[in-house]
Amino acid sequence: MGTWLPFAYTDKQGSALPLDGADIFDKSRFHVPLPVFHSHQKKAFDQRTRFFAMRCGRRYGKTKFGATLAADRALKKWPVGWFAPEYKYVSPAYNEVAEILQPVINS
Repeated sequence: MGTWLPFAYTDKQGSALPLDGADIFDKSRFHVPLPVFHSHQKKAFDQRTRFFAMRCGRRYGKTKFGATLAADRALKKWPVGWFAPEYKYVSPAYNEVAEILQPVINS
């Protein structure tokens, strides 16, 4: 079962922003630094296909890559889901996405 990531939006000063459909992701209002990829992750990230498959070994950075991809898409207002057979597999990914999106999460 996937995990839903609810969050409210704040500007750089921490002030809450209204969720009235206004363009809240104005680049001048937020700075969300995405993690830096290694060369193979960058090659996969630059693919412009709807679906793609990757063959990765241990310590490749799959969770970091997926979390960065999810955060990037969420900031572009695309629907994002993360699914796993058990909660214990979703929890680290949820924490990664929450950490990346911390500038727009109202704690």
